[in-house]
Amino acid sequence: MIIKEIKAKQILTKSGIPSADYVINSYVGCQHSCVWCYARFMKRFTNHSEEWGSFVDVKINAPEVLEKELKKTKPKNIFLSSVTDCYQPIEQKYQITRQILEILSGYDIPVSILTESILVLRDIDILKKFKDIEVGFTLVFDDDKINRLFQPYSSLPSQRIDALKKLKAAGVKNYVHLGSIMPKITDMESIFQKLSDNIDSIMAETLNVKGENWIGVFRALKEHFSELVKEYQYIFFKKDNFGEQKATLNKLRNI
Repeated sequence: MIIKEIKAKQILTKSGIPSADYVINSYVGCQHSCVWCYARFMKRFTNHSEEWGSFVDVKINAPEVLEKELKKTKPKNIFLSSVTDCYQPIEQKYQITRQILEILSGYDIPVSILTESILVLRDIDILKKFKDIEVGFTLVFDDDKINRLFQPYSSLPSQRIDALKKLKAAGVKNYVHLGSIMPKITDMESIFQKLSDNIDSIMAETLNVKGENWIGVFRALKEHFSELVKEYQYIFFKKDNFGEQKATLNKLRNI
């Protein structure tokens, strides 16, 4: 893993997400290495030649920049994070997200967090200071072994479900982002049963196979669920979708 410390010129970024007008990404890149990560498109803008999932840039001046921006900008709501995980392992050392939350807790701004890491529990003391905050966990599987095949460095599903319970017990609003849903592998019924009364809301998202995303999914399927490869190609690339993804499919010949 290549770790670099950088200085950012901007922390608050205008968002196209319906539920947030601004997003904050504490890091560039992500250590979790999820096979379907849509954020890999960021390499077009970050000048990284390394493979996505092999590098992280730490915005060491993020708290300082945020304080200056909040004096000029008045967000209606903020989302952490859209193209990284604000609680990936490197956060344990740098605590950029914790510092950001400390600053935001002094403002009357609704905040939403989405992560795959139970490190968020470290900051319950700050989360409880907010008037309006929610913490969400991404869940695709409820089976820890299967999860490791697709999300090798994230917290296990069993850990995330337990963390949801702890957040709710602490009075912190929580939610689940169910996705990217993997047909024939994601057991939604089992996930719902395990979540039971421990969440406030849930949202779902289908698998995004655009561009480079499909290559990571294909590799994992070929190695661990080879019997599903043809079915996935039919589901996601039939008719018009196939034409759109022709260039990506050609790359698979070299895998």
